[in-house]
This record gives sequence, structure tokens and C-alpha cells, in this order.
Amino acid sequence: MASRTPDPRASLERRCRVLVENAADLIFTVDQGGACTFFNRRIEPITGRHVDELNGRHLTELVAADQREHVWRQCQRVLSGEDLGPVEFELVGGAGGNRTVEMVLRPVLEDGVVVAADAVARDVTSRNALDAAMRHEQKMNAVGRLAAGVAHDFNNLLGVILGHVEATSAITERQPALQPAVDSIRAAAERAASLTAHLLVLGRRQVAQPRVLDLNEVVTASRPLIERLVGEAVSVQIDLDAALAPVRADAGQLRQVVASLALHAQAAMPHGGTLRVDTANVDIAADGDPSRRPMPPGAYVRLTVADTGVGIDPAALEWIFEPFFQARDGRAQPIGLSAAYSAVRQAGGVIDVESHRGQGTVFRVYLPRVDADVTAPPPMPHTEGGVETILLVEDEDDLREILVQLLTTRGYRVVPAPTAEACLEASASLDAPPGLLVTDVLLPGAGGRELAVQLCARFPGLPVLFMSGYTDDAALMLSVERGAAFLQKPFGLQAFAARVRALLDRPQAPPEPADSEGQ
Repeated sequence: MASRTPDPRASLERRCRVLVENAADLIFTVDQGGACTFFNRRIEPITGRHVDELNGRHLTELVAADQREHVWRQCQRVLSGEDLGPVEFELVGGAGGNRTVEMVLRPVLEDGVVVAADAVARDVTSRNALDAAMRHEQKMNAVGRLAAGVAHDFNNLLGVILGHVEATSAITERQPALQPAVDSIRAAAERAASLTAHLLVLGRRQVAQPRVLDLNEVVTASRPLIERLVGEAVSVQIDLDAALAPVRADAGQLRQVVASLALHAQAAMPHGGTLRVDTANVDIAADGDPSRRPMPPGAYVRLTVADTGVGIDPAALEWIFEPFFQARDGRAQPIGLSAAYSAVRQAGGVIDVESHRGQGTVFRVYLPRVDADVTAPPPMPHTEGGVETILLVEDEDDLREILVQLLTTRGYRVVPAPTAEACLEASASLDAPPGLLVTDVLLPGAGGRELAVQLCARFPGLPVLFMSGYTDDAALMLSVERGAAFLQKPFGLQAFAARVRALLDRPQAPPEPADSEGQ
């Protein structure tokens, strides 16, 4: 019996059907009335419904209610013979929520007449989330560049103001009537310094000084501040995981994060409520929910701050971490949440928010776990003076004068200079090696780090204290992460004196060679 020759067209049709059924994209057909007459299997995991339940249903039943008219209008244009580009819309999903899809429609012709439209829809939910995160990063960088443009000079001016306020404390002790005015000046300057610090955190221009720490200790130490911020009408409940793994972050920035979230909760509970703070170890799987902020899979420590307040308008959730975002009610979003977002990102973590009107808000901070022992915070240094020689380089004349006066009254011999070149010239005539170099990072001409490298080559073992209102010198940031001494401007005179004495008592190794000077 002769064998039958296979029909190549039938074979091709079977292969095409297998390809369509197993495609990663959703493929379906819409007839002239809008009914969906065919779906491939991709529809089932997206909607949570069997394909047989969906065949024959109108296209708009699969579309989010507020977008149905627009999608059907575009479909009608294709069914009339037009050739359109992609259409993006929300597809009604199953338990996992709606999915954002990008659909391409093409007319199906029979004898030159359009009888239906074939559609290919790709799930772009994860892609859009990543794009949104990238746009947010670009905005934060733009804010950071803006802040960096003014932070150096502005923080120098604030340093002068705070220095004079601190220096007048002895006078106000003898004339109490002056104290309220001095306190008001100090408070205003400190608020201005805090705002500048928040702006620098937004653009990650603030030098972080991370260490391996226990997040539970940060939360515990912050409890008095939290209770003071939210007021007596709000009950504070703290539940800490006793087996919490350590994280690597800047303790000061984490305290700012906790304070910012507490302030947001206080504003959401004007008539009182409950603020819950807890910590836990969590593991994020590779198939985490892509509708949330993108987060690499791995082992994390989670900080949760939840309130029972009024909740956040759904339209505002997408913009909640934007600086100075203005809500529909006209209120400007405090910059603290934006700074918290950037501080968490700088620590390699992710911050997310979940909220419903009238049902409160939950912020979750995820920080990568580290396999290392907790590093103890540095001990409180002494502020007494000494007799060592200190090279002081600061281009702001008033601030340099204040620091010179502070150090000389404590017995130090101070060699001041406004530039790196002037400091190098003055140091050449010293009759003995200096005990310490204190230098601003940003200087006219050569930068502070380049100066430190040259002086440490001339005076091996010379300890260095860098000062700056901001820096984007990556080499310096790396040195600070490895333990180099750094003091963020503006600073109090007592804090400055304490850091100077600590460095003189424990000389540091010279800094590593610079790849480039700070600009």
C-alpha cells in the first residue's frame, strides 16, 4: 500500500497553531462587533479565567472601566481599515491585579473587506515600573545637582552663623534677655541646615558614613523622638525582631528616615491614632510582584512604619516620594519623604508604600542583610585643647576666622590658609611636622584631597580631617567609607573641637592617592 504524502499546508498550520498557543504575548481576534473570537493560552494566567469563559465576550469587558471607550474607539478605527500604532491600556487581571499591556491591532481582510482584527498584546507592567523608577532617579539627580550648586557656599554661611551663635553663649548667660533672640537665630539656622542636608540626600551628594549596625538599635534610640513628633494623641507600638540580621548603612540617615515617616504619620492622624513600627527578616523571591517598586531578589531586613490615618489619595501614591509634590487638596508634600527615599536608595535598599483612603498607610523599608558583626559606634570624644600645630585650610574668611579663634583659645598653634597653594607654602617654613591637617574639600585651585596627598607625602602619618558642605568626589567618598575623617558642614564648634582632639589622640594613616581633585 502506497504511503500518503503529508500535506505541507496542514503541517505548517499545526506548527503555526503551536507557536501561537505557546507565545509569550497575548494573541486574540476581535470581530466587527467587538466580540473576541479567539484567545491563545496566555490569557489564562493574566486574567485567572479559562479561555472558554472569555471566548465571545466583548473586548471592552477585558479593559479597565475608565479606558474602555478609548480602546474600543481605537479598535473601531482598525476595523474600518486604518493602520494604527500600539495602544497601551490596563487589562483586567485576576488575583494579581490589573496588568498594563501594549496592544497592536491589524485588520483581517477577506476578498478586500475587513472582517476582523488580529491583536498582539504584550505585558509591559514590569517595564513601565522600571521606566518610572529610572525617571525618578533622573529627577533626584537633577535635584541633587541643583542642591550641590548652592550647598557649599550656603553651608559655609550657616557655619558662620552657628559659630557666632555658639560663641555668644557666654554673653547670653550674663544677659538672659538676649537668650530668646539667640535661640531663635540658632533654631532658624539649624532648620536651614536640615533643609540643605535633605536636598543633598535627595541627590546623594551627602557623604554617607556607613557601618554595620543593628536596625533595632536605631529604632530603639529613635523612640523618644518618634513619640515627641507624633504627640500624645498617637499611640506608638514598636515590635522588633530579636533575631534581626545586621545591615550596612549610615545610622544618622536611618534616624532621618524614621523621623520622616513618623512626621508623615503624625500629619495623617490629626485627631490621634496608632503608629506601629516593626522590624523583620524577609526574603524576596525572583518572581516578586512586578506592580510594586522594582526590587532585586535576595535577603533583606524590613522596617515597617504603619499608621491608622486618613490614607493617601490613589492618584498621589505614584508621586509620594517626589520633592515638593503638591496634592489635589493644595498641600505640598514635605521634602522629608523624598529625602527618606534617597537615603534608603543610598544604602542599597528600597522603600515602598501601600495606602487606602480611610484605612491608613504602610511604609516598608527594605535594606540588604549583611553577613558581618555589628560595628560599635565611635565613642564620645573629649573637647579639651592641646599644644599641637594644626594646618587649617578654609576659603570662607569668616568661617576660617571662627575656627582659628576656637582652636587658639584651646592652646593649639594654628597655621591658617585660604587655598591649598597657600597652605603648602606656609607648611614649608614649619620648624616641626604639624599634628593635623584640617581642610575644606572644595577649594579655589587644587582641591582638599590633592592637598592632603601632597602634605602626607611630606609629613608621613599626618592625620587629616576633611570638611565640606557637599562633595561628589567619588574617591573621597570611598575613603570616608573606609574610615577617613570627614565632618559635614555646617557643624557645631564643640563637635569640631571634639573631632580635632580625637584625631590628634589617634593619628590616622595618610589618605590613598587621589585619582582627581574635588571640584
